[in-house]
Amino acid sequence: MHTPVYKYGVVFFGRDDLPANSWSDLNKSEVKLGIVNGTNFDSMLQEHAPNASVQRFPSTSEVMAAFQTGQIDGTIATPSNADAARAKMRKGQVKLLDGPAIYLPILAAIPPQQDQRWRDFLETAFAYMTDSGETKKIYQAEIAASGVKPEDVTVNFIQ
Repeated sequence: MHTPVYKYGVVFFGRDDLPANSWSDLNKSEVKLGIVNGTNFDSMLQEHAPNASVQRFPSTSEVMAAFQTGQIDGTIATPSNADAARAKMRKGQVKLLDGPAIYLPILAAIPPQQDQRWRDFLETAFAYMTDSGETKKIYQAEIAASGVKPEDVTVNFIQ
């Protein structure tokens, strides 16, 4: 098993007034969620919020357009997509979903070699960067480059 560079939390992006602290908050027939068809997030919704009213779209752009026009209450997404959408639209909340919190591992591709020292070094370095909070700082710098202010990153979602 390889050490992830970091783990990204799955977040809810949607209406400010919708309680969205956990999957159970979304698992209601009156909650309208949009999702890109056939993605990991689609599978997560089927597993953790099967009672939600789900509309499937071919692309993230169409999901965001449906949110802007009020066709859906929100979506689940990666934090970077949710933070960027919130910054551009100037509306919506971004919340880490609990019960269970789901973290997606972000891996680095390292070509297989007989000598595993380079791989071991990188895995140790990635673990240190994650544990020390460095990956969070890097994320905030990168998201700032896309127009999101670090203070607008609303959740602690990187492990």
